[in-house]
Amino acid sequence: MNRFLLSSVLVFVIWFCFGQNPDQKRTTHWYFGARAGLDFSSGSPVPDTLGQIGTLERTAAIADLNGNLVAYFGYGSGTTNQWCVWNRNHQPMLNGCGIGPAGVSTPRDGAVFIPKPGDDSTYYLFTVDGWENQFQRGLRWHEIDLRLDNGLGAVTSHDNLLYAPVTEQLAATRHANGCDYWVVTHERSSDKFLAFRVSSEGVDSVPVISAAGQDYAIMQQAYILNMGLSIVLSPNGKKAGVILSWNYPITKIPSQAELMDFNPQNGIFSNAFYIPFDTSGGGMFFSPDNSKLYVACGRTGPARFYQFDLSSGVDSIIQASRINVFASTKTIAQDGQIGLDGKLYLSNEVDSSGNILNPPFLSVIKNPNALGIACNVQHGAQPLGTGRATQGLPNFVSNFLTNVSSAPCLYNFVFNETNSEQFNASVYPNPADNQLTISSSNDFFNNSSITVYDATGRLWLEKQMFYANKKITLDISHIPRGLYLLSLQTSKYRKAFKIFIQH
Repeated sequence: MNRFLLSSVLVFVIWFCFGQNPDQKRTTHWYFGARAGLDFSSGSPVPDTLGQIGTLERTAAIADLNGNLVAYFGYGSGTTNQWCVWNRNHQPMLNGCGIGPAGVSTPRDGAVFIPKPGDDSTYYLFTVDGWENQFQRGLRWHEIDLRLDNGLGAVTSHDNLLYAPVTEQLAATRHANGCDYWVVTHERSSDKFLAFRVSSEGVDSVPVISAAGQDYAIMQQAYILNMGLSIVLSPNGKKAGVILSWNYPITKIPSQAELMDFNPQNGIFSNAFYIPFDTSGGGMFFSPDNSKLYVACGRTGPARFYQFDLSSGVDSIIQASRINVFASTKTIAQDGQIGLDGKLYLSNEVDSSGNILNPPFLSVIKNPNALGIACNVQHGAQPLGTGRATQGLPNFVSNFLTNVSSAPCLYNFVFNETNSEQFNASVYPNPADNQLTISSSNDFFNNSSITVYDATGRLWLEKQMFYANKKITLDISHIPRGLYLLSLQTSKYRKAFKIFIQH
């Protein structure tokens, strides 16, 4: 009697939220500048000079959930003399060179890596082009499969055009559902922001378009290369900061900065307002707790490094909160990024006269969440060994930068559950530590699959079984503490268990 046909559809929606952000370790390895790098594996940055790139502005890097280097992207320094994806052995990844920007371009925001939702062996790389090529190559995506080349990975699809022309602006953050991502940029000669969604189904080629802030076409009437210089999203993905370059040395029009809302639910930019600025722009960065905005300016003249307090949420109060937290004859912040230790690291590339410095250090804001000079800006505090800083640091998904969990993914698991007479299985111990045992009165493990998902819908373990067995032990030592859903499936049966890993 086919009792397994008597089933009911069960939908599991996991609302558990991790106390820690497992994605933060994806920012463990930085490669940037002229063969410069930092390794945060110990919790504090250590100079890493194994990187093979010599890139003027922003690069991209990504590690796995255990902090192991996966790949980085930049212009080869004396080796390939072209843009390449580099594998964890610091070699050009298979099919990974000659992709992305035009060879002579140095886009400000460069590139960013996105893990494919639900598949931690697949990554997307997004790139933009630069002014040197008149932005013509636009926004493109490239796919990386880490299962190839003996685990070193290979670029399996490259230079897929999403939109052109766009500016040098590029940033990424998680969707409000905790599963998907938004990749954002700006159309070249308009007031249009573009947000592309990345899900388990791939890259959506149709952007969410929103008009907000300055019309770049108006800026270009003053000078053709005027544009949005960079875009940065807050760690919680709810604010966006933009520096607008009017090329002050040529036009004598001071650069501008804009702050606006970003809605990670629908990808819409809105409510833009100006942030007080002067002369030429450097970088713009958020504090780890989203409460402070830092703006560097003064490339032509004494450098100013301003802090704005965002805690009021009121435009006029934010504008009036400006404090100069550091003054120097050097421009200390062409770019900035939050480290795994919660400090804000700043590139140091040009002095107040426009002279190239390329110093062997970064500056550091020791307490970036603190108000005013208590944030403690330290010029040149982080050595780089034999590496040299230029204008850029690595670009990351904004939510990866702090130890705050994203909203839990409302990931629905739909399956048929049979009655106990047809299928009896147990999972133990639960809670579990480093090992988990699954047993069944049926020869369940003949031609079956076992998967473990976390509360955001990310896949942590997948195992295919091709032989009959009534018991199997899984190694779960690599999976962080938290609540998970384990699913067992054959052609006839599917059953799921909520498990808690406690190590």
